Amino acid sequence: MNEKSTIHTHQEQVDKAYVTTEKVRNRFSLRKKLILIFGILIAAAGIIEIVFAVVIARKAVTEKIEAHLIDKANDTAEIINGRVTSLLQFVVITVYRRDFPYADSSRCKFFICRKIKLSRKRSSL
Repeated sequence: MNEKSTIHTHQEQVDKAYVTTEKVRNRFSLRKKLILIFGILIAAAGIIEIVFAVVIARKAVTEKIEAHLIDKANDTAEIINGRVTSLLQFVVITVYRRDFPYADSSRCKFFICRKIKLSRKRSSL
Protein backbone atom coordinates (compact mmCIF):
# COMPACT_ATOMS: atom_id res chain seq x y z
CA MET A 1 0.00 0.00 0.00
CA ASN A 2 2.83 2.26 0.50
CA GLU A 3 3.60 2.08 -3.13
CA LYS A 4 0.08 3.05 -4.08
CA SER A 5 -0.02 5.91 -1.68
CA THR A 6 3.36 7.04 -2.86
CA ILE A 7 2.25 6.90 -6.48
CA HIS A 8 -0.94 8.65 -5.57
CA THR A 9 1.01 11.26 -3.71
CA HIS A 10 3.29 11.66 -6.63
CA GLN A 11 0.30 12.13 -8.94
CA GLU A 12 -1.08 14.79 -6.63
CA GLN A 13 2.22 16.59 -6.74
CA VAL A 14 2.18 16.49 -10.53
CA ASP A 15 -1.36 17.88 -10.57
CA LYS A 16 -0.38 20.65 -8.17
CA ALA A 17 2.63 21.49 -10.30
CA TYR A 18 0.43 21.61 -13.42
CA VAL A 19 -2.05 23.96 -11.71
CA THR A 20 0.82 26.12 -10.54
CA THR A 21 2.23 26.39 -14.05
CA GLU A 22 -1.24 27.31 -15.36
CA LYS A 23 -1.39 30.17 -12.90
CA VAL A 24 2.07 31.28 -13.93
CA ARG A 25 1.04 31.26 -17.59
CA ASN A 26 -1.83 33.60 -16.80
CA ARG A 27 0.39 36.68 -16.78
CA PHE A 28 -2.22 39.46 -16.98
CA SER A 29 -5.13 39.92 -14.67
CA LEU A 30 -8.62 40.63 -15.97
CA ARG A 31 -8.31 44.26 -14.90
CA LYS A 32 -5.12 44.76 -16.89
CA LYS A 33 -6.61 43.05 -19.93
CA LEU A 34 -9.67 45.34 -19.84
CA ILE A 35 -7.49 48.41 -19.40
CA LEU A 36 -5.37 47.32 -22.37
CA ILE A 37 -8.41 46.65 -24.60
CA PHE A 38 -10.15 49.92 -23.78
CA GLY A 39 -6.89 51.82 -24.08
CA ILE A 40 -6.42 50.44 -27.58
CA LEU A 41 -10.04 51.32 -28.46
CA ILE A 42 -9.61 54.90 -27.22
CA ALA A 43 -6.32 55.27 -29.11
CA ALA A 44 -7.91 53.92 -32.31
CA ALA A 45 -10.86 56.33 -31.95
CA GLY A 46 -8.43 59.21 -31.42
CA ILE A 47 -6.41 58.30 -34.50
CA ILE A 48 -9.55 58.00 -36.63
CA GLU A 49 -10.77 61.37 -35.36
CA ILE A 50 -7.43 62.99 -36.19
CA VAL A 51 -7.49 61.53 -39.70
CA PHE A 52 -11.02 62.87 -40.30
CA ALA A 53 -10.03 66.28 -38.92
CA VAL A 54 -7.03 66.48 -41.25
CA VAL A 55 -9.10 65.48 -44.28
CA ILE A 56 -11.82 68.04 -43.48
CA ALA A 57 -9.25 70.77 -42.81
CA ARG A 58 -7.48 70.07 -46.12
CA LYS A 59 -10.77 70.22 -47.98
CA ALA A 60 -11.72 73.53 -46.30
CA VAL A 61 -8.32 75.09 -47.03
CA THR A 62 -8.46 73.89 -50.64
CA GLU A 63 -11.90 75.46 -51.11
CA LYS A 64 -10.75 78.77 -49.61
CA ILE A 65 -7.63 78.83 -51.78
CA GLU A 66 -9.67 77.96 -54.86
CA ALA A 67 -12.11 80.81 -54.19
CA HIS A 68 -9.22 83.22 -53.56
CA LEU A 69 -7.44 82.18 -56.77
CA ILE A 70 -10.63 82.61 -58.80
CA ASP A 71 -11.11 86.12 -57.39
CA LYS A 72 -7.45 86.93 -58.03
CA ALA A 73 -7.70 85.64 -61.62
CA ASN A 74 -10.81 87.76 -62.24
CA ASP A 75 -9.10 90.87 -60.84
CA THR A 76 -6.00 90.21 -62.95
CA ALA A 77 -8.14 89.69 -66.05
CA GLU A 78 -9.89 93.02 -65.43
CA ILE A 79 -6.55 94.80 -65.05
CA ILE A 80 -5.16 93.24 -68.23
CA ASN A 81 -8.39 93.99 -70.09
CA GLY A 82 -8.19 97.65 -69.01
CA ARG A 83 -4.58 97.96 -70.11
CA VAL A 84 -5.24 96.32 -73.49
CA THR A 85 -8.29 98.53 -74.01
CA SER A 86 -6.33 101.68 -73.22
CA LEU A 87 -3.50 100.55 -75.52
CA LEU A 88 -5.95 99.90 -78.36
CA GLN A 89 -7.57 103.29 -77.78
CA PHE A 90 -4.15 104.90 -77.94
CA VAL A 91 -3.37 103.09 -81.20
CA VAL A 92 -6.73 104.05 -82.72
CA ILE A 93 -6.30 107.70 -81.72
CA THR A 94 -2.74 107.73 -83.09
CA VAL A 95 -3.86 106.25 -86.42
CA TYR A 96 -6.83 108.61 -86.56
CA ARG A 97 -4.63 111.65 -85.96
CA ARG A 98 -2.13 110.45 -88.56
CA ASP A 99 -4.89 110.05 -91.14
CA PHE A 100 -6.66 113.23 -90.03
CA PRO A 101 -4.02 115.63 -88.72
CA TYR A 102 -6.53 118.47 -88.34
CA ALA A 103 -9.02 116.46 -86.32
CA ASP A 104 -8.67 118.80 -83.35
CA SER A 105 -8.94 122.03 -85.34
CA SER A 106 -11.84 123.77 -87.04
CA ARG A 107 -10.64 122.54 -90.43
CA CYS A 108 -11.55 118.98 -89.53
CA LYS A 109 -14.74 118.89 -91.57
CA PHE A 110 -12.99 120.34 -94.57
CA PHE A 111 -10.14 117.84 -94.35
CA ILE A 112 -12.47 114.86 -93.92
CA CYS A 113 -14.63 116.00 -96.84
CA ARG A 114 -11.55 116.44 -98.99
CA LYS A 115 -10.33 112.91 -98.14
CA ILE A 116 -13.75 111.49 -98.99
CA LYS A 117 -13.83 113.35 -102.35
CA LEU A 118 -10.34 112.11 -103.20
CA SER A 119 -11.23 108.54 -102.33
CA ARG A 120 -14.37 108.76 -104.51
CA LYS A 121 -12.36 110.07 -107.44
CA ARG A 122 -9.85 107.23 -107.06
CA SER A 123 -12.56 104.58 -106.89
CA SER A 124 -14.33 105.99 -109.99
CA LEU A 125 -11.15 105.86 -112.07
